[in-house]
Amino acid sequence: ELAKIHKGPIQDSAKAETYAKRALELDASNLEAQLVLGDLAFEASRFIEASKAFEALVGRVGALGKEEAARTLVRYVESVGKASTPSDRASQAALSQSGELPSAGPNSGPLSGRISQVPSSVYPPGNPRIAAAVESLERLAPDDVHALVKVAKVVLDQGDAVTAKKTYESIVVNQAAKLSAPEKAEVFYGLGESMRRLGELDQAVEPLQQAANFDAGSPLPLRALARIYEEQQNWTEVLRVKKRRLDVATGQERFDLLIEIGDVYLQKLSDKALASKTYVAALEEKPDDRKLLTRLMQLYSEEKDWAKLVEVVLRLADFVEDKKQRAKYMHTAAAVAARQMGERDQAIAYYDRALELDPTLGKALEEAIELRRNKHDHDGVERLLKMQLDQAKDAQDRDKLREILDQLGELYQKFLNEPELAIDAYEAATAFDPEDKGRAEILAELYASDVTQYLDKAVKSQAQILKRNPYRVESYKLLRRLYTEAKKADRAWCMCQALGVLNLAEPDEERFYKRHRTDSAAPAQAALDESDWLKLAHADQDGLLTRIFALIQPVIIRARTKPLDQTGYDMRYAIDLSLHPYPISQTLYYAAGVLGMQPPLVFQNPNDPGGLGFVHAHQPAIVLGRAAFETQVSPQALSFIGGRHLAYFRPGYYVRHLVPTGTGLKAWLFAAIKLSVPQFPVTPDLQGQVTEAMASMNQDFDAVARERLASLVSKLLQAGGALDLKKWVSSVDLTVDRAGLLLAHDLQTSTEGIRATDDSSSLAVKERMKEAVLFSVSEEYFGIREKLLIAIDS
Repeated sequence: ELAKIHKGPIQDSAKAETYAKRALELDASNLEAQLVLGDLAFEASRFIEASKAFEALVGRVGALGKEEAARTLVRYVESVGKASTPSDRASQAALSQSGELPSAGPNSGPLSGRISQVPSSVYPPGNPRIAAAVESLERLAPDDVHALVKVAKVVLDQGDAVTAKKTYESIVVNQAAKLSAPEKAEVFYGLGESMRRLGELDQAVEPLQQAANFDAGSPLPLRALARIYEEQQNWTEVLRVKKRRLDVATGQERFDLLIEIGDVYLQKLSDKALASKTYVAALEEKPDDRKLLTRLMQLYSEEKDWAKLVEVVLRLADFVEDKKQRAKYMHTAAAVAARQMGERDQAIAYYDRALELDPTLGKALEEAIELRRNKHDHDGVERLLKMQLDQAKDAQDRDKLREILDQLGELYQKFLNEPELAIDAYEAATAFDPEDKGRAEILAELYASDVTQYLDKAVKSQAQILKRNPYRVESYKLLRRLYTEAKKADRAWCMCQALGVLNLAEPDEERFYKRHRTDSAAPAQAALDESDWLKLAHADQDGLLTRIFALIQPVIIRARTKPLDQTGYDMRYAIDLSLHPYPISQTLYYAAGVLGMQPPLVFQNPNDPGGLGFVHAHQPAIVLGRAAFETQVSPQALSFIGGRHLAYFRPGYYVRHLVPTGTGLKAWLFAAIKLSVPQFPVTPDLQGQVTEAMASMNQDFDAVARERLASLVSKLLQAGGALDLKKWVSSVDLTVDRAGLLLAHDLQTSTEGIRATDDSSSLAVKERMKEAVLFSVSEEYFGIREKLLIAIDS
């Protein structure tokens, strides 16, 4: 009673629910408490909860008053119908938090059951409980036609066509006179739809027609009739029903109906003319529908009536106020005119109009460019490409910018005869994609077309090409021609020299090379300094690694060598290179002067069968074996061998031979790093060697040396990347090859010397020869030759 009072006069739903639940705890069979809970849940749109509460009453409604019984049955069926709809999600979420639902039966606890056990559709179609509820309602309140109509609709929506049909038939037979026209429309539609779902197609037609007559504004009966006729493949009736609805339909519904009618004409009746007429009518409803335009295009394509399609598209474009939408229509017209009608001038006019309306219409812009390109309208192509370029800049689309710049470059180069503009465009594209080999070769050709203005760029571009392909004949030939035209004799001679070594020289190139070739070493009139050594060093050489090894080289020498006298050599017997009368001694003296080096100690050892060797002692030295005096070689060959050997005594380079293994070099380098950065990680296999090397450095390094080392290590670590000692060793070997080539003054002799010194290098002969040829035609080599005054035009 308290629950009913709070639900009714007081209108306190929370307390009403509390009292009702308490009543059920005291007496689980209390119908009125269960009814209060059901009503509260229903009125709060908690339909899952309401359906469960009312379900407990369905079998016991006889104990309720007639009015309450009828209301309970109606609300039960309605709750089931709405239980899985979005409107009940709030209720479902609230119950999820508590995890409970009201009791479903008289003998269970009032709060038993879990919400997780309730499926999204609480009751499956054809549920016997719902059918029983409907039967009970018919029995208890046969005259309550509105209640019966309401439950019949819910039952039909739930998919129970059998029960729905039975209920609707009962209403039609017993209660039809009590219904208004809209209610009759609803009842007859429900009856016909139930029959249709049960497969009783012929029987369903009459009630559906009556429903349509009672409510001409409802689309439901006509849709159901259309489905029946579609299943029967009675396309004439399908069209009649859809057209009947078309007379009153508006907006999206009208558009959809026109499409459906057009599809029937086209796909079922093969009447393209009526299909076309219907699609055009649909297009007037939605002028911007791309799918419909595609259908029309397909239809007219089959009929090959492109002019009519263009006419329709243009007419529709006139009805659109939005410029961008109009541009799309003009684009469509242009595409059809160009591709299907072959009317290029007409298409160009449409494209121009489209781009005038919307310059950002990217696809139209691309198609217009291609069309003008095919028409050889190069000025028009240039204008459109510039428009496209501006848009790509605004969008910051790097890939698109590169693509357009390449197209502009090709246009200027091949069609507009504007090499300078072509170069500008290709150079701008290269900034976005510097690795494109094809573009690099095109640029190289363009540079070569104007030696006066672009010589430096032409040379640089060819050098990059040769780096990728050292045996590209065209690049050597082109560079030789460029240098000849620019009257740079020494560089032209060096190119002829390289062509001769590669067996690619033409007769006039061969003659020029031999005319200026000498048999003597480079007649240098100056010496190299540190800046020249930077030019001489191979590009792969890490300068920071070289400087670190140069700084710790004295420590490594002290740790890994013995005093000179313990190696079997005596300072008193060192050779004075300036006075020693043998070619090898004179060559070493000459090489040291040109390379800007103080020559190391040199000893002669008749017992050593070799030529040039190392004496690894506290004071490193060169040893001359018997072969150094007995072997007859040319001055140029001697200069290559001597200069190469002497270059290894450069600070830092000498470590390459003093510590010949990669593991040993790594240990000394890691020790130098760890001395400055104690937390630097070292693998266990190197720990012992690193610790020993660090001890040697701690013993030898003063504060100044430590500070210099810390600075170099800091720069090395900040540079990032892997510490590739193998690459560094190879770069040292290639650098000393370059020193030998510089002194030998002859590429042919140097390549022969490379073959002769194969055992002393970390690289294969083929790789060393390739690098020597590339250096012999490089700007660095030319510059050093000019400084030493050994160029043929010096």
